Amino acid sequence: MNVTDKLYTEWAWRTESGVPDINNPKDKATLDRLISELVTEQEESPYKVLQANLKKIANDKEAIDYINRYVNHRNHREPFNEYVTKKQIDDSTIGDFSAPDAIFNILSKNNDVENFLTNLEKLPGFGSLGTSGNLLDKLKGIVSNDSIAALINLGGQEEGRGVGKAEIALATLCSDVKMMKNQAGDLDWNGYLEVKGTSARLGKRDHSFTGSPKIVQLAQSSNIEDEKFGRTSVYNAPEALITQLTKAKVPNETILNSLKEDLNPIYGEALDLITTSNLNNLNVVLRQVYFKSYWMREGVNHIIFVNSNPKVGNLGKFLSVNLEQGLSYIASNPTSFCSPIRFNALAPNVFRNGVGEVIKEDE
Repeated sequence: MNVTDKLYTEWAWRTESGVPDINNPKDKATLDRLISELVTEQEESPYKVLQANLKKIANDKEAIDYINRYVNHRNHREPFNEYVTKKQIDDSTIGDFSAPDAIFNILSKNNDVENFLTNLEKLPGFGSLGTSGNLLDKLKGIVSNDSIAALINLGGQEEGRGVGKAEIALATLCSDVKMMKNQAGDLDWNGYLEVKGTSARLGKRDHSFTGSPKIVQLAQSSNIEDEKFGRTSVYNAPEALITQLTKAKVPNETILNSLKEDLNPIYGEALDLITTSNLNNLNVVLRQVYFKSYWMREGVNHIIFVNSNPKVGNLGKFLSVNLEQGLSYIASNPTSFCSPIRFNALAPNVFRNGVGEVIKEDE
């Protein structure tokens, strides 16, 4: 039905006879009202409203720039949506807001949308990033540094868990990484890829003992005093207790069994890293136990630590490791990984000062 037929049908429906006559004054008046309504409706069309709104912001450069970016990038939205859908990024990825909209707006604001879609075939695989470096350097040329930095900082709350900083960036900018759906975990890169931002924890913040730890009771029965040890005390510092118990001639096997009995509910099978031969290096080994226990408990396949806090500095610097690489890093760099393990701090923040930066003892 063409426009003329539609107009006649509406006119006929409104007349008394249903067969309108232009020579009938009533029918003529009905037609005039109908035409007037249509003209008014046209004047209030979205186009007219847009024109009026543009006049209101004629002197607002920021608003005009935003509208121009929106219009210029609008035709890229469909291929962009197809891409993020493949990466399992959708409106449910982050419950606080629409993740696809947030990513698109970041790219749009920095005039990166077209460049990003053009470079899809050039996106690096996660493995090509290597074990260390900076995401801003590794992803250079795909989009601007401003977009990479904004994507690293993009996070929020998903149902049941938080979407950490850098997760969205890696899922968007690495060719073989996508968000996990309906599974425990952060990202999917041939299995569970864990992402940890600045000052993250590997597990629950608070752990508590029922009564005194067995090793503390052993120290008390060996007449070891609870003296000040750095910013804490001997009874709170496992490595200090071990030193004092060894001096008191307590057998290493007895010390080891007491310590493992205390820590088994928290670290589980990862305690196999501690042996009688490395008790004197407990300050390092317990950090490794902390790392390995999280790895085993969560079923991690790979983990990447990323500087995600601009206030810490060196935004985007990262350490990407498998289990053995992580344990090796801690062995060589214990004081940059986390603060010493304490009985009142069994899950300290990791890389509190950023990847590779030293954390003062008991900071």
